[in-house]
Amino acid sequence: MYLKNLSIMSLGKRIYLGPAGIPLLAKGKGLVEGIRTVSKLGLSALELQLGHGINIGLELARKAGETAEKEGVRLSVHAPYFINLNSKEKRVIQESKKRLLKSAEIAEAAGAGIVVFHAGFYSDLSSQDATERMKKAILEVRENAPESVVLGVETMGKKNSWGTLDEIAQVCGKGVVPVLDFAHIHARGRRLDSKEKIEKLFEEYESIFNGFLHSHFTGIVYGPLGEKHHVPIEEGEPDFSLLAPFLKTRKYPCTVICESPLLEQDSLRMKRALEL
Repeated sequence: MYLKNLSIMSLGKRIYLGPAGIPLLAKGKGLVEGIRTVSKLGLSALELQLGHGINIGLELARKAGETAEKEGVRLSVHAPYFINLNSKEKRVIQESKKRLLKSAEIAEAAGAGIVVFHAGFYSDLSSQDATERMKKAILEVRENAPESVVLGVETMGKKNSWGTLDEIAQVCGKGVVPVLDFAHIHARGRRLDSKEKIEKLFEEYESIFNGFLHSHFTGIVYGPLGEKHHVPIEEGEPDFSLLAPFLKTRKYPCTVICESPLLEQDSLRMKRALEL
């Protein structure tokens, strides 16, 4: 059912590109107008941003889904940042599960095939112990989430955050997939600064899952502890021109969500690099 739903949403394209949230041109005009703006710009994806709280109701989500279908825009949802499925406090874990399930409900109403989330932190545990706890919590959410919505576990950019691709691989399965944040991977120490390194990353991804790719891209500033902050793609690393050829040659649908501060401008810059 999971892959069937994503296939239905393919809209006849193979690469989907668009902003994380309402385009700057449509700020203050609402989500529905934001989706229309994405379409007018010649873009094809938008990620509904619930990062700072679930501020989209089911009725608005349905209207967004109807508009997106009409405009040919592929929707996804980003769950709140306030999620830690490996907290030392049981209350925090339970609240995190509730936020993730509510985000999946919003995604289902909007016809979005995937809800992306940050799983949390190591909380003083080893990588393996944290992974075991994450897996248990994610599987519990999976059992209670809408079947039509895939849970997308995002690779993380800060070294105190759980979420390397190797760790995520251990929790993936039916209805749970990796989400590649290329800037996060780069900032955490796995520099994506050559074709060989990017090719190896795709080989690893495809050994875990290859039905489709949902991903994020931005320029990023980083330090010894990993990610610091996002910047426009021409002001930071990694280099999108190295990544573009690999996206163009995938045999499965790929979605790239732009998380640069220049939401639609950098989305269009990536579109030109992809020659779409």
